[in-house]
Amino acid sequence: MVVEWISRLAKRPADRTGEDLDIIFARFKNLKAFERFNHAVLHQICYYGYYQDLEEGITLYRQGDIGCYWYVVLAGALEVRASKTGKYEDAEAICTLGPGNFFGESVLDDSPRRSTVITSEFCELLLIEKKFFRTIWERNKQFLEDIIPSPSSTPVGEQNCKMVPTITPLLYITALNNHTFFSPQYSPEALRNGGLVLRFAMLRHQSPKLIRDRELDKRKVCRCFVGSEAVDWLTKISPMVHGRFHAIAMLQALLEEGVITQVGHGYEFKDQDILYRFVMDENDNERPGKEAYSEEDLDDVLLMLSRSGLDAQLRMALRKPAMERTPDDLSLIYDELMHVKALQYLSTMVKKELSYAFVLESSFKKGTVLFSEGEEGISWYIILKGSVNVVVHGKGVVCQLNEGDDFGKLALVNNALRTATIETSQDICHFLKIGKKDFNRILKDVETNTVRLKEHRKDVLVLEKINIPNMFGEDNSQTHIPQIQKYSVMAGTPEKMVEYLLETRMDNSNTNNFDDHFLNDFLIAFPIFMTTEALCRELLSNYNRTNCFIIGQDETRNITAEHKMAIKRRVVQMTLRWCYLAGNLFLENQCIFRFIEELMDYLETDELFNEFNLLKTAMRTLKERYPTDDLIDGKIFAPVRHSPHRRMGLANITKAIRDYKSIRGIDQNIFRVFCADHTYTTVALPYNATAQTIINAAEERVLLGDDCILCEVKSSGERVPFKPNEICVTTGLSVNGRLFIAPREHLDSLTPTPEQEGPSTSNLTFLESVGSKELAYYITQYDYELFNAVNIHEYIFRIFGKESHKQITANLDLLLRRFNEVQLWVETQILLTQHLNKRVYLLKKFIKLAAHCKEYNNWYSFFAVVMALNSVAVSRLSQTWEKLPSKFRKIYEEFEGILEPSRNHRVYRLLAGKMKPPILPFMPLLIKDMTFTNVGNKTQFDDLVNFEKMRMISSTIRLIQYCRSEPFKAEPPTQVKIAQEITIFVRNFNVIDNERILNQFSHRLEPKKN
Repeated sequence: MVVEWISRLAKRPADRTGEDLDIIFARFKNLKAFERFNHAVLHQICYYGYYQDLEEGITLYRQGDIGCYWYVVLAGALEVRASKTGKYEDAEAICTLGPGNFFGESVLDDSPRRSTVITSEFCELLLIEKKFFRTIWERNKQFLEDIIPSPSSTPVGEQNCKMVPTITPLLYITALNNHTFFSPQYSPEALRNGGLVLRFAMLRHQSPKLIRDRELDKRKVCRCFVGSEAVDWLTKISPMVHGRFHAIAMLQALLEEGVITQVGHGYEFKDQDILYRFVMDENDNERPGKEAYSEEDLDDVLLMLSRSGLDAQLRMALRKPAMERTPDDLSLIYDELMHVKALQYLSTMVKKELSYAFVLESSFKKGTVLFSEGEEGISWYIILKGSVNVVVHGKGVVCQLNEGDDFGKLALVNNALRTATIETSQDICHFLKIGKKDFNRILKDVETNTVRLKEHRKDVLVLEKINIPNMFGEDNSQTHIPQIQKYSVMAGTPEKMVEYLLETRMDNSNTNNFDDHFLNDFLIAFPIFMTTEALCRELLSNYNRTNCFIIGQDETRNITAEHKMAIKRRVVQMTLRWCYLAGNLFLENQCIFRFIEELMDYLETDELFNEFNLLKTAMRTLKERYPTDDLIDGKIFAPVRHSPHRRMGLANITKAIRDYKSIRGIDQNIFRVFCADHTYTTVALPYNATAQTIINAAEERVLLGDDCILCEVKSSGERVPFKPNEICVTTGLSVNGRLFIAPREHLDSLTPTPEQEGPSTSNLTFLESVGSKELAYYITQYDYELFNAVNIHEYIFRIFGKESHKQITANLDLLLRRFNEVQLWVETQILLTQHLNKRVYLLKKFIKLAAHCKEYNNWYSFFAVVMALNSVAVSRLSQTWEKLPSKFRKIYEEFEGILEPSRNHRVYRLLAGKMKPPILPFMPLLIKDMTFTNVGNKTQFDDLVNFEKMRMISSTIRLIQYCRSEPFKAEPPTQVKIAQEITIFVRNFNVIDNERILNQFSHRLEPKKN
């Protein structure tokens, strides 16, 4: 039976409760080894220490090693050997260490071990990792200098071991689990100094007074602060703090490093009425002096914490036992797993299960052996950072594995021995690790949990069995509800998936509240694998069907009259959901029109009047939402007869802002087509007109012959010809691009028009008269209009080809082009400003503009502005940047950190993921996600639709739907009198989009130094 205090030490430090620490302290304070230690120091040792027992003959480390741990002997004996030559074979015993001895102080200065230490009998040891021992030493040097000798004073007390992993794997793994997720950007000393600055700023805050004496459980707690009040304060003092989640993460970084502590021994910072205090306030002798710090010092600290906090949150989540991980923890880990290469082919449900099971393991020295050839396989690893060598006996290094690769799975799957040795090939490596038991439960048994439905001996539907309480948001530890098994669709034929939907996802009487988004995902993604006509046909077929299938059996059976009527109602429910999701596309498709007419006839015949009225009301509501000039006729509406006109590139300012409407394929588009001599003809055609249709219309007027090509000519002179079947070409042009027509043999004669060069002067005068917040508001207002106008299926059409679907992506094109407009406009304004001080003024204005966009949850224009400031032409203006005040420099550096693309823009994803709608996300990243999903996954295998791929694409679109689920209702800024002028200005940016010209302007402003 394990002694209680040992079982408490077996926990990771972050998992130890106040009760655990009290039990450990009660044991340690009576040990000879700690009789001279200050109680405050001993409490820290109780928190950071690890217990390990070792058999006789185990080598802790050898002479010359660089240490990793400081040791205390609790029981047993160890032999200390030293060699004058430095060779292990020449080492002689110089002393024996017994209970009460401690050794390994060389970790304080990383000096090499001056002896070898071997267990001479069974031993019990307490170990403290180098990083944490240094922390304890720095905090308590005045108490420890007389107890622990300095590294240079004795050859015995200079040890800190590099444990041999293959001999003591438990200790090795346990110690590594407490390391940082990435190589730390900031040293512990920097974080401690940052704590001093933050403490000074909090002491100065008087309304309310953050740090003061409080009462807890009828006892006085000196100089403490409340977690929620500290979060409130942080979110208000600087734009570097992006909301409460970010503030919590920043304070978690300090808590993890021991700069602040929770009163009551908690190790997770919470946005609650929980008391915390700075460690220097726990003891009067440790309190710092009255040194004052500046606002610049505070900005530096906030920048440091901003960059450290998110990793601290993830480390905290990975340290928790599976059953203690909250939905937020699991979501954080799951988001990380979504971008791990080794897991990209696993289903969503499997990744969610892995979020419970993965733990963090790290190695900080090159050559560390993770496992050896011939050992039993007990873990599977995924490389998060660093690389490892695969070593085979007799062959040496056979290959190297890098970030995203995995290893160790084969031995687990086959229940075999390791076929190679894995050792780290660089100093700092981080891994996700899962044990054999969890691996078998989650991965090896996937096929066991797979149900295949067959018809005519062929698979028609592949389902994955899942347990409802395992979905995020359920607390398994607090409930005794039996696990309910449901099925998630992995693959199937389109027809069978429709049937399965109607059987399992459309029953209003379902009391299990199970929703795996299958219905929404199907209706979002169906254009990828079936036509609209086919879906209409299947819905009508199911409305009239007389049998159903049984899950797990290769058979069908006749359905009762009651069930048959239920299926009819479910067809209507599914149609209503489709109507809501498809929006204007539902009105434009004549096949859908005929389907609705036929369905309503059936409903009348079957006397399902409630469903009839629901459907009729939904169609009329949709018609009101997307009005046209058509007359409502018959049961629903008449086919489209007339189409509104639109002029490309001109905002209709005379109408109210809310009148912005989505562009439809049948809308008339009025645009210019240029010839080589820069004359042009004006053409009016629907947006869904093909390039060949535009050529035919233009040829009648310009008389250039029959073999003409339509192409875009960019301001740089680049020519991009269009294929004859391409549609919606006008909205896909670059910012200053123009449509040209020319005979095929004369394409080389096409040149940009003068107006494509862009402006020659900046809008400095206007910008000086308008505040940054006003600009941000009206830019955001227009951005949200463009964002809300995009139909969800336009994302599908863009990724999978609008020509193959014969559908336009005009609204999405305009939204994506808007990003380039804003970015190029910022660059243009700075580079057309000749005076140095005015350029500095614009830098400050645009940094404030980005900050206000972020306040409006407008990440789209935020990224555009910051990327403009980070462009080659602007970032090289060293004289301009040198004059930028340090406060603005700090804010900009923080914004650059959000742009950091590592781990698939992880920082941005975490920050944006905690916001409430409306949110305008960074759309290029979401487009990239869907593109990579499409390229990296097959749409079909074995004649079945790969619905896991559909689910991944649909999840991104569902995120977009969530972002715009609430309207933009921010109050307009005070300067209403110029609102219309600003509105016109931000919707018609005049820019230079030729990078070569922008770079020329940059070098004229500040020539390159010799």
